Amino acid sequence: MRSTHNLVLILILLWIIPPLSQARPERLEQWKSRYPGSTLPERLERATGSACTLCHGTYGFAWNDPGNAYREFLHIMAHSGKPFQEALEIADVTDTDGDGVPSGTEILMPRPDGVGYHPGLVGDQGVDPTGITGAEAVSGSLETPPMTRDLAVDPPMLDFGYIPLGKTATRPLTVRNNGTSPVYVARIGLLATLPLGFSLPSLPPLPAFLDPGESFTFPVQYQAGMPGYFYQSLAWLELGTGGAGAARATVLLRGRGGAGKALLSSPALNSGPVEVGLDARLELDLDNVGDSALRLYNPRLEGPGAAFFRLEWDAAPKKTLGADFSTTFAFVFKPEREGPAEAVFKLAGDDPESPELAVSLAGEGRWRVTPGDSNRDGALDLSDAVKILINLFVNGEGKCPEAQDADDSGAVEVTDAIFLLSYLFLQGPAPEICPFDATPRYLGCQEPALCIQ
Repeated sequence: MRSTHNLVLILILLWIIPPLSQARPERLEQWKSRYPGSTLPERLERATGSACTLCHGTYGFAWNDPGNAYREFLHIMAHSGKPFQEALEIADVTDTDGDGVPSGTEILMPRPDGVGYHPGLVGDQGVDPTGITGAEAVSGSLETPPMTRDLAVDPPMLDFGYIPLGKTATRPLTVRNNGTSPVYVARIGLLATLPLGFSLPSLPPLPAFLDPGESFTFPVQYQAGMPGYFYQSLAWLELGTGGAGAARATVLLRGRGGAGKALLSSPALNSGPVEVGLDARLELDLDNVGDSALRLYNPRLEGPGAAFFRLEWDAAPKKTLGADFSTTFAFVFKPEREGPAEAVFKLAGDDPESPELAVSLAGEGRWRVTPGDSNRDGALDLSDAVKILINLFVNGEGKCPEAQDADDSGAVEVTDAIFLLSYLFLQGPAPEICPFDATPRYLGCQEPALCIQ
């Protein structure tokens, strides 16, 4: 009896609840009811796995790639507080790709592979909106022939880049009459009711009349309020024109809040003593611990010893480092003479707190010297002991004190001559032959010495 009861409940549920495959998102259905003849949703579904990408981006989708102007605009309008049907109507009459043809006209245009191409095409050939990224080129499928537009906006897309949170940036926007007859700009405004940090602080008196070749410039401001590398603020600026060939011009506004922050593994690197003619490798790690991408550029070596260091960086001369990513700089120190060498590695970036990074580099070149071979002739004999005594009491230490320190004590004394005589005539301990002395006892040698074989 219980099993029969359960079966009846299952049948009732199956009858009441439609299969999931038949369920359609409300916004997609509204879009299809507005453009019933368009095959664009089906083509998008075949290419990306979901027709919902018509109105919504997917993770990793490149909004700024060509071919996405309509999708971007519809996304903004749908999140502006307007009903979706009203957002569709506004997008229908808006020239989102700036070619003079409204989006609704382009959606209903017959194409070789169906009805309804994707507004937002760039260039004569356009791009394929049904691709994974929306940036694949289409050959032989021409864009809607653009209308002749008298009004030009420079730049056509105003990208503020990365702005520190809470900070405000200002960029100029120029409007120019490139036509042959006068036009006027009747209105300038932001289309989205939630402009996400964008504002127009100082507009020219409207209407603004422009004769052919004339232009005016006004500022656009962006206050960063959305943190994170994967977030950006978007809005559309509309300029309503009048006169012969009246049309609307639109400009996409973009900006990201937050900033990259550079963290160096060390403020200074020192190779220590290195044999003259050989090299040593130093490494410096740089991590982006900020919440946005970090742009790095203009790496260079400065200072009196810069010639003895060589920079190795796989991203030279510039790199954009994503949040939580790192990069490594390698420095090869190759001394060509005895003595210390110092340099400074400098790197420019857009970290607002550290626009230029500096790391001290140091190293020291040393010769191989046999202690006790004071005349540096490649042999240990009585003349070396005599020279040690002459340098001590007559001539001073000379150009290679390290060669006179026979007992390697870190000082030139009479005991060095005694140590050498004991080795030569009394079978005492021998000096080390041609060692590389990296210890603090190294006394220096301005000239190369002939190593004893």
